[in-house]
Amino acid sequence: MKTVICLGLLFGGAVAAETGIAWRRDYGAALVEAQKQKRLLVVHFWLEGRPLVHAMSAETFAHPEVVKLSNDMFINVKVDINGRPELFEKAVGGRGGLATCILDAGGDVVSVLPGYADAPAYLQFLTKAEKGYGKLKSARAAARKSPKEAGALCRLAEAYEELGSPRRAEQEFENAIRLGSQRPAGEAGKFVCLSHERVARLLALRGKNLDARKHVAAYRQADPDNRLGRLDRILLTEALIFWIERRFSDSIRALEEGMQRFPSSAERDRMLLAMGVVLHESGNDPKALEALGKLIKEYPLSPILSQAREQIVHIKNPPPDHQH
Repeated sequence: MKTVICLGLLFGGAVAAETGIAWRRDYGAALVEAQKQKRLLVVHFWLEGRPLVHAMSAETFAHPEVVKLSNDMFINVKVDINGRPELFEKAVGGRGGLATCILDAGGDVVSVLPGYADAPAYLQFLTKAEKGYGKLKSARAAARKSPKEAGALCRLAEAYEELGSPRRAEQEFENAIRLGSQRPAGEAGKFVCLSHERVARLLALRGKNLDARKHVAAYRQADPDNRLGRLDRILLTEALIFWIERRFSDSIRALEEGMQRFPSSAERDRMLLAMGVVLHESGNDPKALEALGKLIKEYPLSPILSQAREQIVHIKNPPPDHQH
């Protein structure tokens, strides 16, 4: 395992390596540098003593393509979570000892990558942010130009979500709900409804089941006939809520309904993954493996394929003290 040896530079708080990423150590100085050079800022959060922190530094950050792209296109800074907990909470949120996020020169969170990432995943993370940032800037400009249009805020939220900035997406979807609720008819009502659906999912993914339920109810009330075509997504979100609440039979029922009623849904691969997880936690490993196997067979290009494979390995080789 190759170790990248970094040399600290005085005054600037920067950290450089002749053959590695030019990491800065001072967040404030790095942000100013990003502003001056008109570059995106990569912020890598870490905690001392975590094995994955060392693994990512020694493997991912030493990869030649990662080094080149990082130094050519971004300003890069490492931040100890214990030293800047408020920055970690603002940018990433929750608990964790390892995360990377990309900020623009104004400090706005463009994309978030929680936990460990190997070199291919990290390269994809950087490339997606670099190529997609223009679309986000356009969506911001449109929202500023039309500050009273819920649709503009909804599209801005979708741009954040697409880039991998879920908390910023959630904020803008909620802004769209507040704005559109003042004029609930017509197009504004549609965007409010769509925003309720998206916020419900984002909250469920953060384990906020009670808050997610409120938005699910608001969506169902606003679109009882599924005119907006989001019921498949709502059913998966409800399944996640039931799973959080350990109501496995209800979760399975929601997933079965979603797959039966919407066999061509763009959410079907995620439904199969959720089904595999829920069936396993309910004690039905044969059916869980069947669902995960179906996902791999039917969706060989799905972005969640690695999660399905990890779940299969987990089911087939459980830890000695593993229980649900």
